[in-house]
Amino acid sequence: MVDDVFKLARLSMQVPGFDLLHIIFQVLFDRAKKIRGRLVQRNGSYYYVDHDLVRNKAGEICFARLGQDGIPKLIPLHSCKDSYFADFKLLTEDPNAFVETHLKSFLTATFSPEIIEGFEDIEKIRIPLHLQKYVTLQIPKWVESVSVAENYMEKVHYLVHNGQIKPIDYWSTGIIQDSTAWNNGLHQLLQRKHGLHLTAEPLTTNFLSNLSLIRRYWNNDERNIIGFSGTLGTRHTREILGEIFNTVCIDLPEIHYKKFILYDDIITTSRERWASEIIFTLHAQIHRGKGTLIICGTMRDALFLRDRILASKLPHNGVKLYIQNDEDQEKQISHISQRQIFNATNLACRGTDIVVHVGMEEDGGLHVILAYLPDSDRVEQQAFGRTARQGNSGSGQLICHVINKSSRNLRQSRDELELSNMQDSVNNYFSNLANKEECFIKFCNFLEKVRRQFCKEKNFVTKIFSNKYSHEDLTIIQALEERWGRFLLEVDTLKKEVVKEKYQQI
Repeated sequence: MVDDVFKLARLSMQVPGFDLLHIIFQVLFDRAKKIRGRLVQRNGSYYYVDHDLVRNKAGEICFARLGQDGIPKLIPLHSCKDSYFADFKLLTEDPNAFVETHLKSFLTATFSPEIIEGFEDIEKIRIPLHLQKYVTLQIPKWVESVSVAENYMEKVHYLVHNGQIKPIDYWSTGIIQDSTAWNNGLHQLLQRKHGLHLTAEPLTTNFLSNLSLIRRYWNNDERNIIGFSGTLGTRHTREILGEIFNTVCIDLPEIHYKKFILYDDIITTSRERWASEIIFTLHAQIHRGKGTLIICGTMRDALFLRDRILASKLPHNGVKLYIQNDEDQEKQISHISQRQIFNATNLACRGTDIVVHVGMEEDGGLHVILAYLPDSDRVEQQAFGRTARQGNSGSGQLICHVINKSSRNLRQSRDELELSNMQDSVNNYFSNLANKEECFIKFCNFLEKVRRQFCKEKNFVTKIFSNKYSHEDLTIIQALEERWGRFLLEVDTLKKEVVKEKYQQI
């Protein structure tokens, strides 16, 4: 209702010939890696070296320069003279913006008939005529995606399993999304990054936001929605929730008195110090005879902590993992005993009811270590809500590491950013997404009329009722869906009036 209210469920189709675009993702990823490898920072400025940099035997990054004897010499960048940098291009813009501009021009020059200044001698690669408009529309999005693919980390943003890229919703749930694929070439670029088999980029033709799904249950102006949640978040979040759904949030009194102790936050600025603080806290909890649940932000952090805990030789009663929802790991943490350690991701935050050993209640119940600062107050509440349930005792503590240590304003900055993002999502929905959904309903109605007409014509000829389509009928339907999918790409960021006008043109 809050975290995923504007998320889209997408259905895509495979377009004949899209497998011919594999070469674009190969070329784009390799070119991006090459260009970034030529960027050099010197005295606070960035330079672009117009040839490849190499490493010498000592592992230093060097560039080749002809000596007076005419023999190329490798000169380490960190020790070369300032005068050498006169031969390099000084960047007057952000290096990321420079790379994006270069890649857009490079792809356009390579895969379109257009001649781009500075790329006149580039070897052109032909793309089928019917795909050229699609390629032109997608080039800016593919360039954005290659930067994302370079920054995304395995076991943080995604998992590589059985030769497939599986996205991880680590922001809120930690769920591994087996049936989800990223759009705009991101999935294909990650496949290229790991040397996997490239799949064809699908074309989105059907979509529905969670908000629109809920709206279908509204009865005209009567928005009768009743929901129940243990974590609604901050006052601002509740106000936006009320604005979207026309609801009123009411706090119900709890059945049991909350016997929960929240210890002071521990904020560190280094990963090693962060791990040490967690191990020190675990030692104290084990000494008290308590079991501990550690909730990490990513799968990578959970595995890192698991290894550090095992290496520390703490007198624990076992360390168990819950980091994958597709391997039936949840059963491993259904019961916790004294001095046991459960290491998990956000998967353990929602709907996980851990049965605590009877002896632990006398020692203060289950202790929860939240090993990162969640992006919302709701997720934080859900994490600490794993303990002190149904009148039992429990405790919790935030132990996280950040770049700039400022525990006083940490949550305030988090809440302000969340509010800003939610407001942007609301504005985007009503200015863009709602318009496309309105057009989508019209297209579905039109497509249904076409299907009925095909059936009607066939039944008239054969005198036999049938809802099966001929090969020709299916080709026409597929062509209509493909045209609709390309329309969605064209109007991705356009205003309401323009979207409606362009829909009439298709």
